[in-house]
Amino acid sequence: METKDIVTVSISTFAFFLSLVATVVSIIRGKYEKQRAVRNQITDILGRITTTSIEQAKLFHETADKDPAYYQAVSGMLNQQNTFLIQQATYLIEQVSGLVTAVEYNTVAFATANAGDLISAEKYYVKAINVSPNNYYRSLGMRSYAGFLFTQRRFEDAREQFRKAISLLTGGDNLVRYTNGLTYQLWAWNELNNAAAAKRAEELFESARNEFNGIDNESVRRNALNGLEAAKGIAPSPNVPLQPTPVPKQG
Repeated sequence: METKDIVTVSISTFAFFLSLVATVVSIIRGKYEKQRAVRNQITDILGRITTTSIEQAKLFHETADKDPAYYQAVSGMLNQQNTFLIQQATYLIEQVSGLVTAVEYNTVAFATANAGDLISAEKYYVKAINVSPNNYYRSLGMRSYAGFLFTQRRFEDAREQFRKAISLLTGGDNLVRYTNGLTYQLWAWNELNNAAAAKRAEELFESARNEFNGIDNESVRRNALNGLEAAKGIAPSPNVPLQPTPVPKQG
């Protein structure tokens, strides 16, 4: 083969290689762009699901006793909207399941449970726990799952989840005390309202108080103790999440 033929073949091979690399890069970029678009859609839909839950709670508080017929009518429409949004969210989540966070899975689990799909709800509660990046979020996921189990009257399973949630966070800093205090509070609320176990509930409320009293930030401690007293008188209401949003560390 002459020199010019070798050069021609080399140039052609190099051009083909560059074309192949460009194609691969384009495919990968397109994949990431699609994933990014799906993630944005998931974030938007979960925000709308949360807004719908808030509207349900406000509707119940403002009209359930005063105008039951109006409450039933509007609640039915909100439930329909919620179901539609859940179907959208779960469809998108399955496309990028490796990119979905624990909080997002937990949000879908709660909304799915409210929609009556208990099998799917449990699946997403467990996924929220499994993908948690650390013990803090794993603890939050477990206590959320425990609240769900209490509503299904699976009391021993629920109690075990609450125990694990508390055991995951050790130490005496404000965040640990606040988080474990809320976990005890939620456990107590469920014992009182779902299991009718008043004595056990009182013991758990006291454990929550002990945790909150150990917080050295006065404002956080006072708010936590006020919330604890309020929780003792809160009766169950539909479509209201029992798992509070975690707060940033104070002090």
